Amino acid sequence: LYNQDPNTGERLTARNSANRRPMYDFTFSPVKSVSVIHAITGDQDIIDAHHDAVRKTMLEVEANIQTQTGTGKNKRYEKTGNIAYAEFLHDTTRPTIQQLKSGENYVPDPQLHSHAAVINATYFEKQNKWRAVEIYGVKKQAPYYEAFYHSTMRQNLQKAGYETYDTDERWEIIGVDRKVVE
Repeated sequence: LYNQDPNTGERLTARNSANRRPMYDFTFSPVKSVSVIHAITGDQDIIDAHHDAVRKTMLEVEANIQTQTGTGKNKRYEKTGNIAYAEFLHDTTRPTIQQLKSGENYVPDPQLHSHAAVINATYFEKQNKWRAVEIYGVKKQAPYYEAFYHSTMRQNLQKAGYETYDTDERWEIIGVDRKVVE
């Protein structure tokens, strides 16, 4: 995050300006019914399905990550195929204020989601050095990565025994055929 090589302390990328973006946040959230079922059951299969869907989607992102080389007419965007990121799992939203007779209470809603924090540095093998990530190409393909995550998540849940159904927007979870839900 500080644009330093952890082994040598030297600067990783060319610029170290005050307005340098140290990381990018990719957020992955399953459909609401998944968060609700997880909040009720605490089923680890749901967490495993989510982590796997995030990991596979981030492998897709990584395969397409680029850096910018050259300037002006010589500016090019070249794939590097590598990123460093950390996944942070959350299971609720930010709390919202609920007005109760006893006063205000801050209550979060169930919302399973992960933040994949991508460091703004990618190793560019052609030049044998670290360079800043060029995020535009990945950002432009955000609908593809979102669909990839949801497709993988749905398949993972179905393999774990959950039934799903299509909606106008996406899909939802309807039950469990391998567990007794009372």
